[in-house]
Amino acid sequence: MTTNSNVQRCYDLVAEEYARKFFHEFDHKPCDRMLLRRFHEETRERGVVCDLGCGPGEVAAFLHGLGSNVVGIDFSERMIEQARTLSPDISFVCDDMFHLSLRDDELAGIAAFYAIVHSSLDDLRRAFVEWHRVMKPQGLLLLGFHTGAEVIHLEELLGVQVPIDFVFFEPDAIVHELRRAGFTILDVLIRYPYEDVEYPSRRCYILSSK
Repeated sequence: MTTNSNVQRCYDLVAEEYARKFFHEFDHKPCDRMLLRRFHEETRERGVVCDLGCGPGEVAAFLHGLGSNVVGIDFSERMIEQARTLSPDISFVCDDMFHLSLRDDELAGIAAFYAIVHSSLDDLRRAFVEWHRVMKPQGLLLLGFHTGAEVIHLEELLGVQVPIDFVFFEPDAIVHELRRAGFTILDVLIRYPYEDVEYPSRRCYILSSK
């Protein structure tokens, strides 16, 4: 498993190309747009929501366009720079999803699309407890990840020579860990990949509440 510092370095190095490639990805993903609209509708009267592991901020930008009061958080300073450039009207903060600089019960919701793809299940146990801490009662978590049991190791990402691992998870394992952290599962959706748009893996989206 690649270390957290190595993953951070990787995303710092690829930030500009990553933003160019993925910032407009929701133009081609109607299911993702549908899920984010539901997330917005169910959190919009309750306060600030977070795009966690925001990268260049495509989730934050979509939610902001719907009218959400949204902040983006990522551990890569270069990604945060890209996000601020692309969406200057949105607040973006560099922070650690395992130790968030947020108060207890501060957020109305968290949307975390692929924020967990470099983590082990042990890592996620800590992360989910932390996310539960910073969410208001009845707050919503919308979590997206690749399904499977494999770990894909790359020596290069977007033309940059940096080793990095991508971790796939079985949905039942993530459901178990979310429940263990105190979340209530509302819905689980699995979709097949959009052809010629994204990496050819199945995706799982879990909507849960505190």
